[in-house]
Amino acid sequence: ELTPPANVGSGRPLEMPTIVPAEHPIDGALLLQTMLDMLAKFLVLPAHAALAIALWIIRAWCDDAFSISPRLAILSPVKRCGKTTLLEIIAKLLPRPLPTSNVTASVIFRVIEKLHPSLLIDEADSFMKENEELRGIVNSGHRRDSASVLRNVGDDHEPRSFSTWSPMVIAAIGTLPDTIEDRSIVVSMRRKQPGETVQRLRWNSRHGE
Repeated sequence: ELTPPANVGSGRPLEMPTIVPAEHPIDGALLLQTMLDMLAKFLVLPAHAALAIALWIIRAWCDDAFSISPRLAILSPVKRCGKTTLLEIIAKLLPRPLPTSNVTASVIFRVIEKLHPSLLIDEADSFMKENEELRGIVNSGHRRDSASVLRNVGDDHEPRSFSTWSPMVIAAIGTLPDTIEDRSIVVSMRRKQPGETVQRLRWNSRHGE
């Protein structure tokens, strides 16, 4: 009889990919155009949205050089507007991407403090609007000078500071709370119109490419 591993049912440890610097200087204009072409190939986006998304991704790679961190909000009025496809593409282009479809306030500041990922939060309409603590954590990461929360830790309740400074994409059907939208670059998705065509996004199932 096989004995299951001790950690079965306890989730999996989080692992961030190692960022390997390019061997040669990168042509920034070519990089930007490549991202624009990719977005246009697979998505129907509002005017200027592709440029805003591409520039936000570049900004995420330079996160430590900024004092303001706008969220990227991807909003759909209804289903099947391309929200998930856009999230999948962005996740492939961000540093240390960490996608999730549900998250708690305490997980956000702990994972940011430990790993400094680029968070991609989907289905935010299902759990964020009525969660005031979660909204506060998300909002706190907007300005570097105030991007932290305080919590008691351990048996002796030692006060510790946790960072909330991290690139963050938030996707939802409908709208987000006003305070979050006010701190976000908003991309409003829509369904394809007759005559509009895009290619279907297919990743290599084995290598995730």
